[in-house]
Amino acid sequence: MKYLFFLPIIIFSFSAFAGKVTIRITALPANHPYDQPVYLAGSINGWDPASEAYRLTLNEDQTYSIELETSGAMAFKFTRGGWEMVEKGNGCAEIGNRNLNADNDSIYTATIINWADLCSGGHSPSSTAAENVSIMDEAFYMPQFDRSRRIWIYLPPDYETSDQHYPVLYMHDGQNLFDAATSFAGEWQVDESLNALIEAGAPASIVVGIENGGASRIAEYTPWSNPNYGGGEGEKYVDFLVETLKPAIDARYRTLPDRENTGIAGSSLGGLISWYAGLKHQEVFGKIGVFSPSFWFSDSCYILAAETPQQFDTRFYFVAGGKEGSDNEVVDACESMMSVMQNVGYSAQNMALSVNPDGTHSEWFWRSEFPGCYRWLWGVETNRPEKEAPAFSLYPNPASDSVSIDWPGEAFEVTMFSQEGKTVYQQVHNGNRVVLSMKTLSSGIYLVKCADKNTTHTRKLMVQHP
Repeated sequence: MKYLFFLPIIIFSFSAFAGKVTIRITALPANHPYDQPVYLAGSINGWDPASEAYRLTLNEDQTYSIELETSGAMAFKFTRGGWEMVEKGNGCAEIGNRNLNADNDSIYTATIINWADLCSGGHSPSSTAAENVSIMDEAFYMPQFDRSRRIWIYLPPDYETSDQHYPVLYMHDGQNLFDAATSFAGEWQVDESLNALIEAGAPASIVVGIENGGASRIAEYTPWSNPNYGGGEGEKYVDFLVETLKPAIDARYRTLPDRENTGIAGSSLGGLISWYAGLKHQEVFGKIGVFSPSFWFSDSCYILAAETPQQFDTRFYFVAGGKEGSDNEVVDACESMMSVMQNVGYSAQNMALSVNPDGTHSEWFWRSEFPGCYRWLWGVETNRPEKEAPAFSLYPNPASDSVSIDWPGEAFEVTMFSQEGKTVYQQVHNGNRVVLSMKTLSSGIYLVKCADKNTTHTRKLMVQHP
């Protein structure tokens, strides 16, 4: 399945086989209102808390169920139509995401202990935000969309007692950055992390958290449309950041407004739109945090990379987990993109990839990776993080006459697929290098899958003939 938010990402959909999974809620709290609908909100639908396509059926025995056709890992929660009515645990405590792997036909049963708005006294968890986090605006107007959005602001601990000007980091999915009470999948603890980093000597920054738009999140975080998920309003969303929000932040707070002191970061679709903003507005953003990016959403991202050479000295920090999907899919997607970018002039020294073999498409993973990303982007760490997952080299990318493949083992199988899923090449090779001719292939995007008995990696390859 495709991850639309904090979600493992499958980048070669024609090789993934969907399974049918039946999800059943078999027990509910005593005060559950059966006259109200129950929804599934998760990675499969962009964490929309009220998607009619993911509304569960109320059965005669007062259980709820829904049948889905999907594949891969899936994270989700149940709601009654809004995040203020999300499921909770004992004492109205926050609970983690539910997770299942839907590669095979299966049944998932669930018990709902509490609803956030119906817990004892109706109280939700108390705020976990630090004192230097506040809401700048409950309804900041977005003229590009004619709608409004909540904006959070993190100010450095010494902001009120100094006259210093600070860099600014813009981050998406603001609900999940600072406060467990507002998060729908766990918080990043950006405030606690930065307070500790600053105390340890790291440069201080202002962080602007932009609330995602719920049902409009997929559209706003995607520059192109997807035949299954829609989307395509990402350019307007980035225009909002550049033309509307950033000028307002620079006017209201003591910022360093130049590109060298302006960053942008996010995860999953938020990682995709951060990367896109970094390419499209190199004159604005100089530091880009790309956590588990949804490059699978459209192959147009690889075309954009190949057509957008480096214009400024921009730093990109990619994050990928070894357990996001299967066969190192997110790791390989990041390496595919980095190879395309490097081939059109982006400096290898300005791109870093942090790989955690145990990393999943989730808030805890991104929370753990945020300090390393911040330290590298802001120059505290000068060495790029070591990759802990095996990989192979594919170059040049884009390719015209030929492409070289270097594999870390002594023998491996190479399979190439067209976008339609047709096998255009398959061969077992002895040794650790092979050079393949691209002259007989049409221009376009292909998947190159390399495998031995221990591991499998897949790269996107662009073939461009003059």
